[in-house]
Amino acid sequence: MRFLDSIEALVNTNNFYEAEKRMEYIIQIRHLLGTYCTTEEVTKRVEQLQNSLNKIVDEVVERYKQMSIHDFRFNPPKEILDKLQQVACHNPRYNESWNKVRNECTEKFREFLKDATEAKPIRQNDVIRQYEAALWSLPEDLKKVLESDSDNFKRDVEK
Repeated sequence: MRFLDSIEALVNTNNFYEAEKRMEYIIQIRHLLGTYCTTEEVTKRVEQLQNSLNKIVDEVVERYKQMSIHDFRFNPPKEILDKLQQVACHNPRYNESWNKVRNECTEKFREFLKDATEAKPIRQNDVIRQYEAALWSLPEDLKKVLESDSDNFKRDVEK
């Protein structure tokens, strides 16, 4: 049961890769032992952990959907995207969640720049600084794409 407790701790800290590995391990052991040593309690606990893992992944996606780019400095998408990408090859659900969070981030940054075009010219420099400050919270590949958007915006502002 301690092993199952350690899986729960991994789930609660969004360590999806390790949690999935350990879940696979416990499921293999359960299948190998069959009815010889598997208790109803272990089976229920494994199902509970799988449900908890699914729920937490859904909550993570929803959290980033609700977040503004100003909140990214406290909850950097880089960290959760790295964790989801690490386990994406094991389960398509993680790949789907990774894509959703990544797309939400991209959309939020682009929407932020779009709103900046409608801002007063004096305020646009502040918006650019806020945008660039939030970029550090993203993975490098996404950061490069959005930096080019920022460069294009700066050129448009200078015209």
